[in-house]
Amino acid sequence: MNTLTFNECPRCGGKLHSEKTTFTGEEIREYNCPNCKWQETINTGPALWKVLSDARQEQSERDEATPPLINNTDNSESSKDK
Repeated sequence: MNTLTFNECPRCGGKLHSEKTTFTGEEIREYNCPNCKWQETINTGPALWKVLSDARQEQSERDEATPPLINNTDNSESSKDK
């Protein structure tokens, strides 16, 4: 993959149009030149919303798997008499 300057077409020097999509969970950037019809699609990795969603889900699963703490303090009158 060639390094792009993200505003100039590497083939003709024209102005690039760009679009970013994340609906698949991956951040996909598409660059195209309307002059010469050159195009490049780059997957830059997981989308931020996907990373945060996965982390939230993992934390929720850990919280559900952790047993609740048992409160052993008994402040009733009968325990004071013992």
